Amino acid sequence: MSVKLPMFVATAAGVLALALAGCGGGDTKIETQGQGTSTTPAETTSTQSTPAASPGATALIVTMSDFKFTPQDATAPAGEIKLTAPNAGKAPHELVLVKFGGDPSKLPTQAGGDANEGAFPASALPGEIGETEPGASGILTVTLPAGKYVMLCNVPGHYKAGMYGTLIVK
Repeated sequence: MSVKLPMFVATAAGVLALALAGCGGGDTKIETQGQGTSTTPAETTSTQSTPAASPGATALIVTMSDFKFTPQDATAPAGEIKLTAPNAGKAPHELVLVKFGGDPSKLPTQAGGDANEGAFPASALPGEIGETEPGASGILTVTLPAGKYVMLCNVPGHYKAGMYGTLIVK
């Protein structure tokens, strides 16, 4: 029994370490409409399960910073898109996609000025990259039909500060 107990403790510690690593710091959102990932600067793999983009997927990079996206207005062809969003800012950011044909500054908002994601049907929310720490990158692989999408950061105060842009899918 004395030989088995240390092995059990070591195994349990390893399982716990893997579980904690998969949490992504506790603030990473679990995607229900899209499949997103976030990585910390020291990690080289994603912290959430996301299907690998197919070889024909369009690669798109949108940089998040304080308090904007670069490019602010992105374009991509319809189909599978692998969106990578490095956080070059000093604060955590996220990138939420909303299918919305209007002005990105005119989304429905909550009392504090944050975008009201609950005002949209699930079909209008194809995915998001959860809260991503400075120096880290988030990845979202999603298949999008043609249309206009708003990219926004809905970390409290960021949408109100103007952190939004558009993604035109043709």
